[in-house]
Amino acid sequence: MLVHLAAALAVPPHAASVLASAAPEMDDLVWTCKSHDSARTGFSPSFSGPSDFTTGPAWRHPMVGSIEGSTIYAAYSSPVIDHEGNIYAYGTVVPMTKFSPDGAILWNNSDLGYSYTAVSPVLHKRKDGGVSVVGADSTGGHIFAVDAATGKQLYEKTVARPVQQAYFTWMLSGAEGIAVVPSSSNGIYLDTFTGVNMEDGTGLWNYTWAFNGSGYNFMLAIEHVSDGVFAAVVQDPGGGVYAMDLHTGKELWKNLDLWTIGNVSFTTAGCLISDKTVLCASNAPPTRTVKGDHPNVIKTAEHLQNWLDFWSMGGIIHAHSLKDGKMLWRHNSTLPVNAAGAAANGLFYYGAGKNAPGSGAPLGSHAPWPGVMEAINISTGQVVWSTKAHTLIGYISPRATDKIPTNVECEPDSFANPSVGADGTVYFGWHGGMVYALDGRTGTVKSEYPTGTGIQANPAIGDGMVAFLTCNELIVFKTNQTNDE
Repeated sequence: MLVHLAAALAVPPHAASVLASAAPEMDDLVWTCKSHDSARTGFSPSFSGPSDFTTGPAWRHPMVGSIEGSTIYAAYSSPVIDHEGNIYAYGTVVPMTKFSPDGAILWNNSDLGYSYTAVSPVLHKRKDGGVSVVGADSTGGHIFAVDAATGKQLYEKTVARPVQQAYFTWMLSGAEGIAVVPSSSNGIYLDTFTGVNMEDGTGLWNYTWAFNGSGYNFMLAIEHVSDGVFAAVVQDPGGGVYAMDLHTGKELWKNLDLWTIGNVSFTTAGCLISDKTVLCASNAPPTRTVKGDHPNVIKTAEHLQNWLDFWSMGGIIHAHSLKDGKMLWRHNSTLPVNAAGAAANGLFYYGAGKNAPGSGAPLGSHAPWPGVMEAINISTGQVVWSTKAHTLIGYISPRATDKIPTNVECEPDSFANPSVGADGTVYFGWHGGMVYALDGRTGTVKSEYPTGTGIQANPAIGDGMVAFLTCNELIVFKTNQTNDE
């Protein structure tokens, strides 16, 4: 079984680059990480999924477990798909599992421990021609790899100092044979990033950002800049954007234009890179004074008001040059943006909406929680279309009838990161349980399906299929499918 190590291993600040020995790029793999690729575009240029959900899923599999008698509904990580159409997914207490395209379980690995099942993994093509599923610990500083063919663990290492608190929905990102994991300079905050050789888990470099506080949903995007230099780009919770050299950890640039002195904005979203443009989702400060804490459990009218005051902020979409970080344009949304977008065909797609409180918040049923799905022209920053989602009335719960402790429930953001198929269909998951297929050109809803639970994970697109990992189920829709319901 994997265990947390109390002390971090020493890592040289600038270890030798693995550029010369990196595995070839994974063009034949289908959906290699959360949001498809290392640049996090969320766009599959080769495959399209179904655009009609009316017949229901082709198959579904529960992703529910229990600890000490408590049922756990909290699948936060995003599925990935290999070159054969096999799907790799796990829940917070469900081990990493490999599913065939038809839903048969091919293997699962229960040796990884619960803390290793919340981080979205990345597929890595090894130098020996095999494929590894590389994942990490939700507290950062750790990394592991299993063989995709057999499920056998290849390595598990502590490469940097872990963070004191778990950060459940961050993703692992990698390219050129290097993955980047979050870690901590002081053992408390998520403020440092560590480059790791995905072949053997060796630490390569550390970088600490300028933000005076802890990061949250770490979402790294990687793209080639020029002359063999790859930029690893990350956003802090206040909207500051940083670019590191993937091979050395050296800072290439940083842009802190969105920092607000004394009242920094907050977001759980991140950035992607498309056409040499860094596209980030963030938030402005709340427009109302927050008089109390941002409570996770809402039992009084005061708690609810604090929640509403906190989420009075609006969203900000900001674009930067990949070359030097210069801000190119900025768009303000009336609703907060707490998930990164997707980019395809010259458009940036994202969802905006206030996060509803969890199922421990019965008073949340008195407030509507609206949301919109929008597209912005990447060149101009102008909104091309806006489509309303269903308005959630009530609170988030994996199942409406379940009575579960608030510390083990699933509390997704209002929208998950969207995905785009080769045919231009855009897929959104929404915290009220609806999944949508939209026409990427017009925003017209092609189809929708009520899953019955919230969704944090990014949809994964394969050849004629799309996989949604909800809070408690892996649900797969297929083109010309036979309904399993």
